[in-house]
Amino acid sequence: MVDTAAEVTIISDTFYNKLSQKPEKKQDIKLRTAGRDLHMSSFATHPLQLQLGSKTYSIPVVVGPIQDDVLLGLDFFVPQGAHLDLTQQLLQIGSDTIEMTLCRSQKVPQVSRITVWKKTIIPPNSVQQLECPIPKQLSDFIIEPRLTSNDLLMPRTYQTGGSVPIVCLVNPSDHQVVLQPRQVLGVAMEIHHVESPSEQSAAVRSGNQPNIPAHLTSLFERSSELLQGHEVHQLAQLHTDYQDVFAKDDLDLGNFTELEHSTDTGNAKPIKQRMRRTPLGFEKEEETHLKKMLDA
Repeated sequence: MVDTAAEVTIISDTFYNKLSQKPEKKQDIKLRTAGRDLHMSSFATHPLQLQLGSKTYSIPVVVGPIQDDVLLGLDFFVPQGAHLDLTQQLLQIGSDTIEMTLCRSQKVPQVSRITVWKKTIIPPNSVQQLECPIPKQLSDFIIEPRLTSNDLLMPRTYQTGGSVPIVCLVNPSDHQVVLQPRQVLGVAMEIHHVESPSEQSAAVRSGNQPNIPAHLTSLFERSSELLQGHEVHQLAQLHTDYQDVFAKDDLDLGNFTELEHSTDTGNAKPIKQRMRRTPLGFEKEEETHLKKMLDA
């Protein structure tokens, strides 16, 4: 999507998590949106390869919680000397002429400020839930923290549509914090879809995931249940790079020669004991175990 009002190129976090080869994250940033004092938590990445027309461009991107997969911003169009012909609905980049389609979102996500309605005191070393009614009714939404006090902590929360927003405020300091009426705590933003960790993991696994060694498959599946998409990819790469550290079976003991171990027996003399026969009930198990050791 072309957005002439966007200063930077943005890709959605959902689209980013589905990429088989993700550009490396550089730093966390906050994007200013059209609303007054409204921000969007995002992060910048190293350049991403983007094919447009007959050419491939390497451009730095910002990953954020947007609805569309990609928003092409001015940081891409200006250096390329692009021309937009809105009358003919054409995009000219170099020798490429690309047809465009004007579209309008059927439903614009609503936002609302989360503010304190009355003077509130948060005691030291405490956690307090606070109801913050909003003037408009939203469908399912998330609350992004916008705290001005460094003494308070507030997590991002997901809340169901039609409910009165409840924020959780943590005061880890040794002094009380006073919140004044109409003080902004955060921003409520409507969302249309919530991906569960299993959906995100499945989306990543469907891409070009590093081949997980057979002896690590079970460990990988158990370890990635609660991870986000890009975290699953990192875990898979970690297991692949260090697969030789994990034992393939009970007999894969490896060989470590960097340290020597000695046992001080003092003046004790060696002893000798007569051999004892294996009980009949364990003969078959012993033979099986010896065979495994010989075959290893």
